[in-house]
Amino acid sequence: MSEGQEVSWQSRVRAIFDVVFRVPSIYVMDCVMKDQLPIPWDTEAHTVWRITGFLVAVGIFVLTPDVLFRVYSFIGGALIVLIVYWWNRFYIAHYLQQTSSEDAQTSISVFEDRLFIYGIVFIAVMTVLYIFMRGYAHTLIGNYILLSFIIPQLAVLTMPRWVIEMSLQASLVLSHGELVTCAVINAVYILYLSRFLVPVVFQLIRTYGIQAFVESTWIRLHIPDVLRVFWLTRLAVQAVALVYFVTIEENDNRFVWFVPDSAELWEILKDLLVTGCDSTLTISGMSAVIAIVMHNVGLLLQRFLDAEDTEEKRIGTVSAVLFFILAVQTGLTGLEQKKRLVRLGRNMGLLTTAIFHFIHNMVHPRLMTLSAQHTIDMRRHYPPLTVSAFIFFVPFYLIYLLWSNSNFSTWLLAVTVFTVELLVKILATWLQYALLMIDARREQYWEKLDDYLYYIKSTANSIEFVFGIFLFLNGSYVFFFESGGTIRAVMMCMHAYFNIWVQGKEGWKTFMMRRTAVKKINALPEATAADLTRLNDVCAICYQELASARITPCKHYFHAMCLRKWLYVQDHCPMCHRKLYQTDEPQPSSEEEGNPDVLDFEMGDDD
Repeated sequence: MSEGQEVSWQSRVRAIFDVVFRVPSIYVMDCVMKDQLPIPWDTEAHTVWRITGFLVAVGIFVLTPDVLFRVYSFIGGALIVLIVYWWNRFYIAHYLQQTSSEDAQTSISVFEDRLFIYGIVFIAVMTVLYIFMRGYAHTLIGNYILLSFIIPQLAVLTMPRWVIEMSLQASLVLSHGELVTCAVINAVYILYLSRFLVPVVFQLIRTYGIQAFVESTWIRLHIPDVLRVFWLTRLAVQAVALVYFVTIEENDNRFVWFVPDSAELWEILKDLLVTGCDSTLTISGMSAVIAIVMHNVGLLLQRFLDAEDTEEKRIGTVSAVLFFILAVQTGLTGLEQKKRLVRLGRNMGLLTTAIFHFIHNMVHPRLMTLSAQHTIDMRRHYPPLTVSAFIFFVPFYLIYLLWSNSNFSTWLLAVTVFTVELLVKILATWLQYALLMIDARREQYWEKLDDYLYYIKSTANSIEFVFGIFLFLNGSYVFFFESGGTIRAVMMCMHAYFNIWVQGKEGWKTFMMRRTAVKKINALPEATAADLTRLNDVCAICYQELASARITPCKHYFHAMCLRKWLYVQDHCPMCHRKLYQTDEPQPSSEEEGNPDVLDFEMGDDD
């Protein structure tokens, strides 16, 4: 193994442990948020303990890996001390019951006791584990820990009964003394570190901004991986518990190994899904799982489509964010179990439709690129065409099933409109692809192609705009008459701005630009056949033969369609860069400009 591979392997192991060590803090925060901590008091102290537990869990979660390892080594050491104490207490009670006199038995009778031998081996194992966990190997502290653990075992050899009873307390005091000392030292170290860390954090925020700081902290804490491990381990534990209780219930309180049938598996799966989204943290964990699944789906699509763009790399993040927003917007965590399962299914239906829209946004540019190429290799066309056909017929069939098996509701109306919008966009993509493929096979310039493409795009965008208004009205009805909420109101405002106002504004701007360009082109004189024969040249924009052309005021010839596209961008001649049209603002004369050859062309009223 090379040095680079060894470093990579060590970094991966370190990252795994960093994730694993942060998961228990998520469990504690989840229990605190759901009020499931084993706190017996029902007073103000209960709230204080909840807040304290949550803050401690958050504090442990954001620690650096080195400090986090110190904290867990301390917690592990405390557990080992308690285990050893319980074992010594059990053995001392066992020994005193076996002894009838005040003095302890002889060492021979003790060594004949197997429990004593097992205890020595157990304490040795616990001592070695404690020493390596706390980093005390080859130190005097390791010998001190061994002595504090084994004092009760040594006391039973020759000491009287009262010394044996006192040895248990002495062992507990000595072992806890090391832990208390270590806790004080670590607390001072963390406070000392925080004293310098807080100014550094504020300096980083001032220098790079809050967004860069949040992103770096998100990556440093491995938050998506931690949430995924939390949700999957929680799901696994609940699955084992559900299978156990099912077997106990069906076998007269006796556990028998068996494989559940399909109906039992479905019930178990429903219970797991319901309990897997019962809090904000579990929803975050499910979102993280959805993100990694859809990220891998995006990578598979990238390979299948032979695409080079990075659109598919965002599908995981977009899916996770959409799922989380839908869950918070619909109040998923506060619903009853049956209603929560129904709402989860509806959210997944909307999420699936949104994912199909995202996949269409990946396939569309790929099809447009392939159709515009003059060298046609149909083997490269099959993958995007297959994907587009899949995201067309599958949603169509799903909508058919929903309308056949569901009652009418605002959700069914929303998902239907969202799906029909997807189908319209796919049809528009196929029509544009077909026209571009026909143009690629034509030998002559197709002047009307741009008009046909514009009609298809404008029709699809108009339908999408109308559907956006309909979805806003549908959401307004849900907000006022079914389930309101701040999150839903915010999402409706964002939908109204981005999907209605911005798109409508951009569409109207494009329409007016095209309308103005068409007026300008129609005002230009059209070249005659004699003019084109005398010119014997090509269009300077597309380099295609001039079967027909428009003449600019500066006596240059272009295709009308090519010049129209040019006028979308600027109002100057593509050849000499002279201004083609006058505006309503007063312009300096050609003599003042020092160029008497400039010919301005006045269009009149463009409105």
